[in-house]
Amino acid sequence: MTIQVKFAVYNAVSKALIILAFIALLPLLVERIVYDHIDKRLTARSERVLLTVKKGSIADIVRAGLQF
Repeated sequence: MTIQVKFAVYNAVSKALIILAFIALLPLLVERIVYDHIDKRLTARSERVLLTVKKGSIADIVRAGLQF
């Protein structure tokens, strides 16, 4: 086997390993990002609800039909 063939095989194998590692880690990264985003949205929503309750009673909120 010539050196050129060895480099070509090494290049192909290393690229395949990088792609497989990326495919293996992608679900974990996406899951972490999604959970972080949901956590931030729920925190913001709970802060809005608490602020609204602080401003008025729950009956006022129900009568107004506010959406959170």
